[in-house]
Amino acid sequence: MTGPVLWARPWLIAAGMAFGAATAVKWSGVYALAVFGLYVVVTDALARRRAGIALWPTDAVFRQGPASFLLLVGPALLTYLMSWTGWLLTAGGYDRQTDANPFIALWKYHEAILAFHVGLASPHPYASPAWQWPLLLRPTAIWVADSPAPCGTDHCIAVISSVPNPLIWYAGVAAAAYLLYRFVRAMIQRQPIAPMLTFALVGLIATYVPWLLVGNRTIFQFYTVVMVPFLVIALAVALRELAGPKHAPLHRRQAGQRTVVVYLCVVVLVSAFYYPVWTGMSVPYEFWLIHNWLPGWI
Repeated sequence: MTGPVLWARPWLIAAGMAFGAATAVKWSGVYALAVFGLYVVVTDALARRRAGIALWPTDAVFRQGPASFLLLVGPALLTYLMSWTGWLLTAGGYDRQTDANPFIALWKYHEAILAFHVGLASPHPYASPAWQWPLLLRPTAIWVADSPAPCGTDHCIAVISSVPNPLIWYAGVAAAAYLLYRFVRAMIQRQPIAPMLTFALVGLIATYVPWLLVGNRTIFQFYTVVMVPFLVIALAVALRELAGPKHAPLHRRQAGQRTVVVYLCVVVLVSAFYYPVWTGMSVPYEFWLIHNWLPGWI
């Protein structure tokens, strides 16, 4: 018995277009495309096992797999190429004249880009290897200037920093670790795995783990901007657990919900506190200093 080959999957086409657009912004979008593609194959396999299909792994890989590949990667590739329309249809783009065929010229340009980035290992004061990112040891200062605008003191500074709200960041990292623990425990105990445990983890695998494999490259903490949505999702799941399930005793739910409300209120206050250094406002130098909670934040 074999399962059906499903083509009516508009969500997969939409995901492919989104990944193509992400890759057009930064090539690390390919990581997300690859990881999500594997996730689709795995979930298809599990769905076919639940449906009673005998050879569910091979059915998902060799029958549904090619269809899912076309539905996902096809739109991604088309969207990515569309982002190069101006370069392909005009003659003035950088390296556009390396070949009369615009697509061959584009391929050569991509080879040059890849060669440059693979070997990029120049020192930088704000460089931060990926293992440091969860600890938030070296956020990137996007822009710093002695501000001429008045700020109430003689020494004013204007900063645009990539440092996130520390309460959201560290709590999100802890929440991701908690979801990973729940996932591993469910696997060991052969329990059903809720989608809420896998979605955030898959997103973090796609946006973080590949950077651990390029230890020699010059990379920065601000690359984690694409991790933040998945950390927030993990945090939301963990806060829901903290608030207490519906079947929990009333006193447990009340205590949990109060804790969540207090945490969220403090998060909003900390966000307001950091707003000036996220937006380049002119502030006293001493005021900026108290935003640097760790030595590497300066």
